[in-house]
Amino acid sequence: MSADRLPSGASVASDARWRLARDLVSRCPPALGCEVAITGSVGRGVADQDSDIELNVWGDALPSKAERVGWLRAAGATDIVADTEPIETGSIWVTCRFRQVWVEAGWQTIGSLEHHLRTILAGGSTTTHGWCWRRSSSTPFHSARAASSPRGNGRSRTTPKRCSNG
Repeated sequence: MSADRLPSGASVASDARWRLARDLVSRCPPALGCEVAITGSVGRGVADQDSDIELNVWGDALPSKAERVGWLRAAGATDIVADTEPIETGSIWVTCRFRQVWVEAGWQTIGSLEHHLRTILAGGSTTTHGWCWRRSSSTPFHSARAASSPRGNGRSRTTPKRCSNG
């Protein structure tokens, strides 16, 4: 699965939301995150007209509330509600509307993601519920490192590299 398409047979609503998300992410300053995945029903290709867009954004640091809200306002988002503190996964979320479609965008540091993945891969549990590592549940969407990462080699990377290390 590439960053340029949804799963084969994706719904019309998934395609429309994917295009909206692509436009929104294209307006995101690189400092806010270097990796983005579209998840949920849109990423699986099964969204309907009532589905929201869920974006997961990873970087070396969590952006401030002002940075997150500033990007969304500049992009034309409305009804913006931003968390001020991370939840138990270490992620911090914003909910908004972009062109009349609800969007949930969550940021997490790559270090926090690596910690949770190492715990899960070692057979441990985390304080989060619903963690599931399934490539088919998300669509890689934007990568600051895409040009340097190998593609099509059949291997899955379970722990992302730090953004600053390219």
